[in-house]
Amino acid sequence: MALSQRERYISFVLMAAGALFTLDRLMLEPYLEHRAELVQQLETKQHDKQEADLLLGRAHRFQVSMAGMRNALNQDSSDAEGKILHLMREWETQADLKNASFLRLRSVTEHGFGRLTFHITGTGTMRGIATLLYRVETCGVPLRVDEFHVTPKNEGGAELQVQVNVSTLCLAPEKQRVKAVASIAPLEGQQ
Repeated sequence: MALSQRERYISFVLMAAGALFTLDRLMLEPYLEHRAELVQQLETKQHDKQEADLLLGRAHRFQVSMAGMRNALNQDSSDAEGKILHLMREWETQADLKNASFLRLRSVTEHGFGRLTFHITGTGTMRGIATLLYRVETCGVPLRVDEFHVTPKNEGGAELQVQVNVSTLCLAPEKQRVKAVASIAPLEGQQ
């Protein structure tokens, strides 16, 4: 049975379409799917790399910050109290405070560090009190303002009385640091 020209042309077109369909199903679609997967993996890896770079940058900044804090951290409580007393006398004159007093309230030792709390009182103008608070917040010694109270001293309100509780950290004595490390070590083994 001989095929006419038209039938041969139709059969050729059908065979070509079948071949294209087969190539599409067997080669092109798997290739495109695999390529899309690789592109997705590349984007995921790039995102992970960016996060890792950010984490490394934060770790470096943290190490620099910790080194600065280690240098600022007082070695013992008497050293810390002396530094803060010296700074308070200096800040008292800068802030023009009158009747200023400085008192050590308590000392607490936890986790190998001592936390010293001091009570500061004085009388001055709003500008002077703001100067004192600015000096406390921006000094090189690790100080934290725990409480801050301002009350007018008289009816006019020109003079204000300030009461501030600040705390600082220092290293605990060697015996207490060894105990703190020993009490933390079993906890780390449980994790």
